[in-house]
Amino acid sequence: MTAYGGGTQAFAQSPGDFYIWIDKYMIEPGEEQTISATLISQHTGEPIVGTEIEFRVTYPSGNQFSFYSTTDYDGVAYVDFDIREDASYGHYSVRVSAPTNPQHSPETVAFYVGMS
Repeated sequence: MTAYGGGTQAFAQSPGDFYIWIDKYMIEPGEEQTISATLISQHTGEPIVGTEIEFRVTYPSGNQFSFYSTTDYDGVAYVDFDIREDASYGHYSVRVSAPTNPQHSPETVAFYVGMS
């Protein structure tokens, strides 16, 4: 995976299925985080519509929470979630996968919670 960034927005481009956008790589407690993923067919290059995507967030403590969204007509699924005011500082990872289509390789991106 190759990570790209510019301003507060950045995205990771996987070599195959997923294009992942993360709103902020550095975020403060109390802010909202947005992560989106576009699912693309490796064979045709076309978006894959109607597929459930799991966004599994792993906290620095190791706790995990999953959010689910279904790809729209452009193959895009996204989640918005609030970083709690009392969130632990540190690195959080997000694993993006298509559980109902295991042929699509999962991808992982990360962000940091702390004070800027």
